Amino acid sequence: MATVISMQYFITTLSAVFGPNISGWMVELGGNNYAIIWLLTFGLMFIATLLVIPIKFGEPHKEAQMFVGD
Repeated sequence: MATVISMQYFITTLSAVFGPNISGWMVELGGNNYAIIWLLTFGLMFIATLLVIPIKFGEPHKEAQMFVGD
């Protein structure tokens, strides 16, 4: 669990540093149309959701082997 929290802290810090710059560049590329931020947000959230889907939480468990026999 600590790994996930560390990753979240790292990504949150990166987004605080790079987010305003990237948003500003996108607004400039969109001709100073601030509505483009909504499209950017939707696209990045969609990508984030796709990347999070395969993550499994919890401890790995080995299957117990049942010895029936002799």
